[in-house]
Amino acid sequence: MTLRELLRGLDGWLIGAALGLCALSVVTLALTTPNLVPGSPLYLAKHQLIWVVVGLVVMAIMMWVPHTLLRRFRWLIYGLTLAMLMVVLVHGQSVLGAQRWINIGPFQFQPSEFAKLGVIIILADLLEKKRGAIRTLRDMAPAIAIALVPMLLVIKQPDLGTALVIAGILGVLLYEAGGSGWKILALYGGTAGFVVLLVWLHVQAGFPLPLHHYQVTRLLAFVNPNADPLGTGYNLIQSEIAIASGHLTGVGVTEISSLISFLPAADTDFAFASLGLVGGLLAMVAALGLYAVVVGRTLVIAHQETDGYSSLIVLGAAALLTIHVFMNVGMATGIMPVVGVPAPFISYGGSSVVTDFAALGLILSSRLHRVHLSFH
Repeated sequence: MTLRELLRGLDGWLIGAALGLCALSVVTLALTTPNLVPGSPLYLAKHQLIWVVVGLVVMAIMMWVPHTLLRRFRWLIYGLTLAMLMVVLVHGQSVLGAQRWINIGPFQFQPSEFAKLGVIIILADLLEKKRGAIRTLRDMAPAIAIALVPMLLVIKQPDLGTALVIAGILGVLLYEAGGSGWKILALYGGTAGFVVLLVWLHVQAGFPLPLHHYQVTRLLAFVNPNADPLGTGYNLIQSEIAIASGHLTGVGVTEISSLISFLPAADTDFAFASLGLVGGLLAMVAALGLYAVVVGRTLVIAHQETDGYSSLIVLGAAALLTIHVFMNVGMATGIMPVVGVPAPFISYGGSSVVTDFAALGLILSSRLHRVHLSFH
């Protein structure tokens, strides 16, 4: 592949928007956690910058891998995905009651983040073969089964947020492959109604649920956070206060340290609220604008793709990023329950940042190899 093909295959708007979001992340971390680790100033900001560089390397590698090769090894990728999720349940590192990480030397990684990409790769193949022939629930069953296995494994960790993201990706790909929108909505609406019924039975009659107690209380706090403002509703209330405190342009540097200490998970789950505190409404609007560029350019690339499998891969990656944005911003602003989903390119963490860039690599691979073919 020539340099000319490479440059034409890149999407400057897409990569630039992602790097803009990373810049917002690093600046926010530098301002909110300057002395978090004694003797190591700007520890989180420096490490986030390192993860961005690693993510760019991973993106470059994924760009060079044609989707045909991923398709050839789809079952191996899916098998490794399930194996990693099983290993983390047995030998994973437990943090705050959640067993989601695997230690490799001094590093930790979260298999559930990478599992989303594995699910996209296998579902794209299955649904491309069934494109236009998905008319009944029975037709959807194989895809649902493939997605359900990793969903159950991550729920066991517990990681309800990732399970919901995988469910969302499945719905988008089912629809794109020709599934009836009404039937898909009925399936998801019926499932949501059933879950609400189970939660109600749990509260009223102690009906056992396959969820941890804190997950149930988070769902209940979403309905009425002020019912327990110092307990289950604390995170949500503090997030809304942080965003409101930022006003239009953010609080002063001297005020940040005193205010950020009251915001739980300020660098991860509530990174968007941290951004609102530091940069105000302008910073949040800028972030949403950059997210719109990422998603918009991804949809353009998907529309231009003539190969059915690659188009589903790109749309799956777009769904992954879009659902993360919707859920994380929703958590921060109180329109979604708190389920622990990171904000793409903004939340601190190696696994999430590298996965975000790997998703970009999947998207850019479609464009790069299409340009290469056009030259020949």
